[in-house]
Amino acid sequence: MTTRITNRIANTRTNNSHISNNKEEIEIIEYGLTCIFNLLTPVILLIAFSSFTHNLLYLPFWIISFLTVRSFIGGYHAPPQNKCLFFSTSIGIISMMLIPNLIPHLKYITISIALICLFIIKGPILQDISYSSKRLYLYIGGILTSTITLSIAIISRNYSNNISNSIYLGLIVAYILYTIELIKREK
Repeated sequence: MTTRITNRIANTRTNNSHISNNKEEIEIIEYGLTCIFNLLTPVILLIAFSSFTHNLLYLPFWIISFLTVRSFIGGYHAPPQNKCLFFSTSIGIISMMLIPNLIPHLKYITISIALICLFIIKGPILQDISYSSKRLYLYIGGILTSTITLSIAIISRNYSNNISNSIYLGLIVAYILYTIELIKREK
């Protein structure tokens, strides 16, 4: 469905402008539109859900902690594009539902430390072989961002349990996807 929409927009755009109908240019426009659509769809749905459940304040903390850590550690990606969009949005919605219901507890710190230790042992998951030259950068970045994120979650506990919970959940969800991909690759 996304491909059809982006194809139609790209063809309309090139037909109604000075851009040539070069097939390569149309493919570049389609790719860019697909990337924008894949990024905006879950974000818009999460903003709508978070507004509806009065968790909009916590969404940026969750997104920043999740994306920052995930960009270094890697993790599971649902193969077809539509499944990936559904999966990403579902994870965010579940996290938004959990934020106000988590009770501050030492177990979140313990779980986070255990997941960071797993990363230290296993290292980053590379989705593309061309990233192998960046393995050390991703490894160090993964350790630093995970440790900083955990520290911010602990410190923010003094100010707001829900902000702290959203940061913990962003970290833990990123590591859940990391662990799923590790298990999948070891089969």
